[in-house]
Amino acid sequence: MIEGLHTVSYAPDDQEVERTALAGGAAIQQLISDRDHLRRQTSAQQQEGMVLRTTSDDLRRRLLLVNQGYLELCTEMLCQFERFDGVLREALGDQQEALKNPDETTLIDLAQRLSPLRRASKDGDAGDVRTRRETETVRRPRQY
Repeated sequence: MIEGLHTVSYAPDDQEVERTALAGGAAIQQLISDRDHLRRQTSAQQQEGMVLRTTSDDLRRRLLLVNQGYLELCTEMLCQFERFDGVLREALGDQQEALKNPDETTLIDLAQRLSPLRRASKDGDAGDVRTRRETETVRRPRQY
């Protein structure tokens, strides 16, 4: 019940149909060209992503090796510091023992007694080579 509706029949001519078909064909060609361009871009981006992933994995591996190297270096340095501390404590303990027992000779006294200069002075009866100040300096404990 539609009253008053008139049907208009329109019959396009051949040239209009041909232009429409050509425009549709051009649009389809443009869509195909766009699709191919997007496929090439996607493929290039996927390859770039794989290269970046490989580079990232290589950098991660190198960083882990550097980290491991630093940990080993720190561990070795800590061991060396502990050894140094032990030797230093032992040396200071020996030095303090030598100060408690002044009759014991120190390594410097022994070296001077055995030195060729000392022997030459004994042969010439020059007496003790070291002065009192040198003796006090040698026996005085160092402060660390």
